[in-house]
Amino acid sequence: MQDQGFTRPSILVLLPFRSFALEWFRALTYHTPAPTYQIENQTRFLSEYGLPEGVTDKLLEAEVGTYPPDHVENFKGNVDDNFRVGVKVTRRSIKMFAEFYGCDIILASPLGLRRSIEKEK
Repeated sequence: MQDQGFTRPSILVLLPFRSFALEWFRALTYHTPAPTYQIENQTRFLSEYGLPEGVTDKLLEAEVGTYPPDHVENFKGNVDDNFRVGVKVTRRSIKMFAEFYGCDIILASPLGLRRSIEKEK
């Protein structure tokens, strides 16, 4: 039996930083067949959730042993913690930045989700 509620999102993925959302997106798109699947707004997503152009990651460039390995793994990449993005999955495409209440998957940080809830009140 399916829920016939007023909103469509069925999966909420809470992630601490934008770099984790980027890794989750890459894992999702890795398993989609390349010629038949179209990924909409992929370049926008990669530019907003990856490191800005010309910026280098200091943790990855540091000498081995400068930082503990778990610290490097958790804090590499874009560490912005205020984000939310809707993902809509259809038979032939994945659409990033879909309308929040019309998407299938929501990738969000706890702070981004809280701010969006407060904004609606």
